[in-house]
Amino acid sequence: MYGSTGSALILRDAIPAQALSALGLRMDIQATGTLPQVYAALNGSVAGFAVGFISSNGNLKSAFSGAFSGALFGIAGNIGDPASLSRYAAHAFAGCAGSLIGGGECAQGAVSAVAGKFATNVTDGNPIATIVAGGTVSVLGGDKFINGAETAGFGYLFNYCEHNKCWTTAQERALLNQGDYAGYYKAACAGHDSYTCQAGDIAAGQSLPAKATTLRLAFIADDLGISLSGKDMQNIRLNLAVGYANYIGDSPNTAITPSAQSIAKIHWDVFGSYGLPEAAFGGTPFGRGTGIWFSKQYPAIIGGGTGWCPKCAP
Repeated sequence: MYGSTGSALILRDAIPAQALSALGLRMDIQATGTLPQVYAALNGSVAGFAVGFISSNGNLKSAFSGAFSGALFGIAGNIGDPASLSRYAAHAFAGCAGSLIGGGECAQGAVSAVAGKFATNVTDGNPIATIVAGGTVSVLGGDKFINGAETAGFGYLFNYCEHNKCWTTAQERALLNQGDYAGYYKAACAGHDSYTCQAGDIAAGQSLPAKATTLRLAFIADDLGISLSGKDMQNIRLNLAVGYANYIGDSPNTAITPSAQSIAKIHWDVFGSYGLPEAAFGGTPFGRGTGIWFSKQYPAIIGGGTGWCPKCAP
């Protein structure tokens, strides 16, 4: 999903293979040196260098330590699913290695990183909770609060924030060019784009929210005397996917946090091309004048649970 391959080889060679293998995280550039890991490592190292340099009032040793930690946490954020054991193990390794490079203890760094990651997951990305959790665990283990908070903070900056920015990969674009919107949504969802996970579910039409959405659209069309064939429905689903892919762009350099308002407009434009009103989109059930609905949570009447864009900006 991200960047070029330059310094990934350096990162791979700098980390003991035995340590990675013990955690089940062996990073073979031929096998896993794909764009997501490489871009995340490069992005994390550059930002980590800056954070370390600024926070230490210009100390180069701290800057390089920050670059190393940033790169590791960037890679960790691309391993497994957000709540998977492999993701926690990757954070533990990054915390351990970063702590050792900075002159601290492995165990303290690992535990603080895991605590911060857990707090990120259960609070849906609250940075204060993440930092406090890392610092508190560090104190309980006999270390300084600031050390644990810093480790947890690195995990947040180069993991959660990274994944909230989305863009369309070449693979995803190729799927859309083939008319395979289901494949596109699956690939984008695997790349941690939470909107495409929900949109793919709606497009598949199997879940309760998906069936309710499709039925509602059909009723609105019927009330207006608009006949939507099966092919029309397929084209609507494909056009919605293409519209979203075009909106987020094709380059990691212009990656964005999706906006619920912008996604609503994509639906208005696609539905409008079939003569359907803005209210046909379930996220604006009474038109644009009443704001965006259900982006974070579906109503209990259709099953409740995560809404159609849980990580979206307004």
